[in-house]
Amino acid sequence: MMGFSQVIAFTLTFMIALSIGLYFFAIYSKDQQVYNYYYEQQQKLFLAQLQTKITINSVSVSNNVLSVTVANNGSTAIWDYSHFDVIVQYYANVSGSEVFYLSNYVYSPTQQPYTWYVNQELYPTSSVTLHIYLPYPPYSNSPAVVVISTNYGPEAVWRGII
Repeated sequence: MMGFSQVIAFTLTFMIALSIGLYFFAIYSKDQQVYNYYYEQQQKLFLAQLQTKITINSVSVSNNVLSVTVANNGSTAIWDYSHFDVIVQYYANVSGSEVFYLSNYVYSPTQQPYTWYVNQELYPTSSVTLHIYLPYPPYSNSPAVVVISTNYGPEAVWRGII
């Protein structure tokens, strides 16, 4: 009888150890799957960054609205405008005086100062016009700089007279 109880005790211990081992292997396997998935997503993001290229084709101004035509010369569609950075440096006409302005503009469908808006995605080999709402109209024939940075990182810079 004593030998039989030892066999049962050994069998129970073995089964418990085997169950714990299988449980930890399942956790490890799941963790590895999650890691591989997120690593793959990171690689896709890096690839999208490498395949993104924008240029500023033209800039025009009408009163307080700066219109900037941007072309997508890459192979990735650009659409997440809330993560763009738009910076404008210009000389504003404030009550007839030339005042230097350097501001960051946020994406918003409202037409308020310090916002910008575009109503469509920027597909590869296409262009869109960003409407940037300035707080004051630019001083006539003054220098300006426009910097646009996408959600993937690449940026475009324009320098000229507006």
